[in-house]
Amino acid sequence: MFSLLWVDDDIFFLSFVLAETKMWAYVQVKTVLNEEEGEKILAKNRIDMVISEYLLPEKSGIDLLRHIRSRYGELPFLLLTGHGNEDVAIEASRYGVTGYFRKTGDIVAQLNEIYGIVRIEMVRKEKRESHKLQELPSRSILNIQQSFLLRINLNMVVLFCNPVLLATIHISSKDIVGENFLNYIIKSDRGPFVDAIMKLSSESPNISFKFRLFPADNKTQKIWTEWIWTAFFDNDGSCNFIQGIGIDLEKNLETSRREEQYFTNLEFLSRTAMKLLDIEDQQTLYQFIGDTILEIVPDSYITVGAIDKKNHTLILKTVVGSEDILPIVRKELGSNITGYAYPLSLDPSAEVVFLKKGPVRAPSLYYLLFHMVPEEKCKRIEEMLSLGDSYILGFSSQGEAFGHVAITLKKGHELENRELLEAFVSQASVACLRLHTLQELIESEERYKAVVESQTDVILRFRPDGTHIFANDAFFTYFDITPEELAERTIIPFIFNEDFELLKKHLTKLTASDPISTIEIRLILNDGSIRWQQLNIRAIFTPDGELIEYQAVGRDITQRKCAEDELVKLYAELEEKVKERTRELSAVNNDLSMYTYSVTHDLRAPLRAIDGFTAIFLEKYTKDLPSESIRLLEIIRKNVAKMNQLIDSLFFLSKSTHHILQKDMIHIEQLVREVLEELLIDNKKRDIITIIGPIPNGYADKVLIRQVFVNLFSNALKFTRSKPQTIIEMGFGPSSGELAYFIRDNGIGFDMNYADRIFKLFERVHFGNEYEGSGVGLAIVKQIIDRHGGKIWAESSPGKGSVFYFTLGPEKTLDPVI
Repeated sequence: MFSLLWVDDDIFFLSFVLAETKMWAYVQVKTVLNEEEGEKILAKNRIDMVISEYLLPEKSGIDLLRHIRSRYGELPFLLLTGHGNEDVAIEASRYGVTGYFRKTGDIVAQLNEIYGIVRIEMVRKEKRESHKLQELPSRSILNIQQSFLLRINLNMVVLFCNPVLLATIHISSKDIVGENFLNYIIKSDRGPFVDAIMKLSSESPNISFKFRLFPADNKTQKIWTEWIWTAFFDNDGSCNFIQGIGIDLEKNLETSRREEQYFTNLEFLSRTAMKLLDIEDQQTLYQFIGDTILEIVPDSYITVGAIDKKNHTLILKTVVGSEDILPIVRKELGSNITGYAYPLSLDPSAEVVFLKKGPVRAPSLYYLLFHMVPEEKCKRIEEMLSLGDSYILGFSSQGEAFGHVAITLKKGHELENRELLEAFVSQASVACLRLHTLQELIESEERYKAVVESQTDVILRFRPDGTHIFANDAFFTYFDITPEELAERTIIPFIFNEDFELLKKHLTKLTASDPISTIEIRLILNDGSIRWQQLNIRAIFTPDGELIEYQAVGRDITQRKCAEDELVKLYAELEEKVKERTRELSAVNNDLSMYTYSVTHDLRAPLRAIDGFTAIFLEKYTKDLPSESIRLLEIIRKNVAKMNQLIDSLFFLSKSTHHILQKDMIHIEQLVREVLEELLIDNKKRDIITIIGPIPNGYADKVLIRQVFVNLFSNALKFTRSKPQTIIEMGFGPSSGELAYFIRDNGIGFDMNYADRIFKLFERVHFGNEYEGSGVGLAIVKQIIDRHGGKIWAESSPGKGSVFYFTLGPEKTLDPVI
């Protein structure tokens, strides 16, 4: 068997090739769509010849040829292309191409020419392998030959016998090796055989002649054979062994008959293929199929059906038959059954049968006529015409069924010349696929045209030189011109002068690998007005990278452009107003800061004087004053201290408001420990337990976030002083559906009815002298958290402690704990 690899990315062409090459005797054709699949086939299979298209998806046919020459030496290689030129032919010749063909319209004739080259290579292969047999007499090579191969010595004792000869004379290797070969030759031929063998010498080592063999199990049967005998001698002239290569003359004659039939079939298929290519409508196609099958299978009744995909029915397209059958069938049926539609839903297996390769036996004429004719009448027709076996062959390609042909033979007749029948049905299947694809293309073109014409967007196709190929109705309406006026102009006059170079540069950037882009340009209408268009442009290239045309879809964006210009002006005005307001606000803030500083400074001076003079007075006159007077003076000093604390809090509140945030990633846990260490110095006598869990880092202003911890921990220490043991915990975890930092204490807590008040300025939920405070601390905390974009909230219960939660905003995700 001669193994041929065909590489082409045209599926339709490969389908046609497979259908045509089925009749190539002793040739097995493998097809692939690209060079990568081809290289895999070459790596795993013995390939005798390669035929490749020049233009392939990734690499060219020349690249595949170079790969073959580097890996497999002088493997025969044909280059077949529809886009070649002289340079391609020269390059192919440089790498030792066997043949170079341009694809033409007469595909069948070209395939015949290619088959001639294949036959030449098959002969060369046989000669090479025969030469190898003489040079390398190994059994593994001898066993694969299709001819007889035998080795004997001068005593006619068998040394080796290949499987072909063993099968012919019905004997095993162990039974013949060591036996005299004369025992299997007809007696009358033994003497001439021995005489011929004995004439072999080192000067004349070859001889050919015919003689008859008989099978080991049937000595009456005679098998005519023809042999070439070769004697192999040592340097001293002694004969080592005699080797014979022979053929079965009867089988060889049968092979000749098959080859003659093959060429007859090939001529028939070449003729039908050309006719199928000329058929452009389905009814003509199915009539031609029926008439041709009747020519292949005479004395038969034939029906041809086609599948209607839309309605899922099988339509009877034509009925043909021999002259002694068709008139009687028509008379018995009493009507023309052509055009009858059979619902495929009634026989789900039908399409499965149509997809099968080769003839499938059918049950009866009643079945073939879709059960539309009474079964009794069908049986009467079968008896009258002596009809016998029926067969169905489906038309299918690429896994899609298109229809079928049903053949009913006369009794005693067999379905002859099946190979030709199946090959023609394959041709017809490809023709059905071609017409089906053509019909789909026509319908697709009509749908495309309908869609394009219904678009309100401008659609235009133009060549690289600017001449128009196509424009839709919206284009003519938009530019207020006629198709005749457009034919006389290029695209250039429509483009605003200042935008022409911009469009030109834009188009030159489009490539085969990046063919699509969008541009906004100004166009000039027929009345001279200028409009903005957003053009989506696609460049179209040939497979070899040549630019063919541009396709553009445009949408008027004039209103949007005007709105954008207005927005730009508005944004400019707003930006100027924002700058002006910012300057005013900055001035106000500066004045407020100066005022706050002045107020706090001016308030501190008299407070220091009151506190100072009160202290001096107590120091000098304590012995002379009654205890009530001393108590009142101490109250004055305490209130001065509260006033100082309040001023400090208000000053920090003002400072935190105007402080410029300088955020950075803060090591929260370390900062918490520093704050607690400072605050616990003044609480050494208390039993305080602090629990600090794993805390992730946070993105914050270090100065301000430190004040948050100072205020919250100070409150925790203050409101737990009545407890025998204080427990303060700092951690990170879920609350109210989100993750937050938290500070928990076991202090006196508060009623949640007052939860909204605790973060307001000067608001307190605990009064009296037991818990000092100004009502500003939590207000400062909330203001800092707000400035960070976060949230703060509390959960508490009287006598059970409080928990304060806060987040630092979404600006950066929290870092893992360090």
